[in-house]
Amino acid sequence: MTHWKKFFSYKFISAEELDGKEVILTIAEITTDEVYSQSARAKEKKAALKFRETDKMVILNATNARKITEIMGTPQVENWIGKRICLYPLAIQAFGQNVDAIRIKNVPASSPKETPVPEFKQIVFDDLTVEVAEGDQS
Repeated sequence: MTHWKKFFSYKFISAEELDGKEVILTIAEITTDEVYSQSARAKEKKAALKFRETDKMVILNATNARKITEIMGTPQVENWIGKRICLYPLAIQAFGQNVDAIRIKNVPASSPKETPVPEFKQIVFDDLTVEVAEGDQS
């Protein structure tokens, strides 16, 4: 089944893109980016993780920052660069509803040393686009 979020091109990885699977990525940089905050109902600067294997980022919330600190043994983000983490989707309660979130854990010892490039693809349905365009014209 295809989640509706796959029809949009986001610069952040969504839990739905993980398709219920774990993805191992290498931290390339910790930066800030402007994102829409539901609680503030406005754009805010948030910390974000950039990775070597993809152009997409992950917003670094407090829960995931604490977990990376635990995994890496340090809260100093400079020491996280070049280290691998495992992203996985988890159903949580947030903003008064059940949502899928990205969580982070240590890379399993049995995982390969090389990290394959994950495929975060935008789905394009030309027929659907044509039907919508034709429907709008009538």
